[in-house]
Parts: sequence; structure tokens; C-alpha cells
Amino acid sequence: MTMMSERKKALEALLAFEQSLELHRTALAAFSWDADTELAFLLPSHIANVLNRFVAGRMAATEVEAWANAIEGRDDIGFESANEQLLRELLHELANPLLTQSLTRERAVELLKRIEPPVSRRKV
Repeated sequence: MTMMSERKKALEALLAFEQSLELHRTALAAFSWDADTELAFLLPSHIANVLNRFVAGRMAATEVEAWANAIEGRDDIGFESANEQLLRELLHELANPLLTQSLTRERAVELLKRIEPPVSRRKV
């Protein structure tokens, strides 16, 4: 596996939050934060996954903040273009609760409504 593909795999694992943040940080420590190109892209589903885990009580607000901080500012992580502005806003809020607002269960549900389209009713 090439260094570039190892880096891409590590970044995608971080976005999906597949392991503990410490393991993600260790895997990414071999690579610089600076990059000439974006290798992985933050999607609404990544943020929804983390917020849903928080709402379900499987993650603490401090873990969500640490995850968002691990992503924010990396040159090798881009944003899905169709939702770039929204993703930037959400990531900034999650990474900076002291500058924006604290993450509560209620706030997480509000944020989820912004990124998860309502379930359409099926006609019977």
C-alpha cells in the first residue's frame, strides 16, 4: 500500500470515527497536516453518525469536540461540495463549543434536523 493510500485510509477511518480518537491520532501522526490535495471528504453522514452516537449516549460531548478538532483545519480533508457551507458551520460549532454553544442532546437533535432530510411518507 502506498503512503498516499495509507493516509487516505487513515483519514476516512477518522471521518467515520471507526476507532478511539487516540488510535486515529496515532495513525495520522505519521502524516503532515499540510497537503497539496484533499484525500478524504467530510460528508453529512459523518456528522450525522457522530451526533446520533452522542444522542444515544454512546459518546460524550468532549469526544465529539475532540473528533471535530481532529478534522478541522486539515488540508487533506475536504468537504462534500453540495453541502460545503453547512458542513463547515457544523464542524466549527462542534469543534469550538466555547466560542459557539455547548453540545447538548437538544442541540444535537437540532443539528441532525439540518443535515438529515425528513423521512418522506410513502403512499400505500
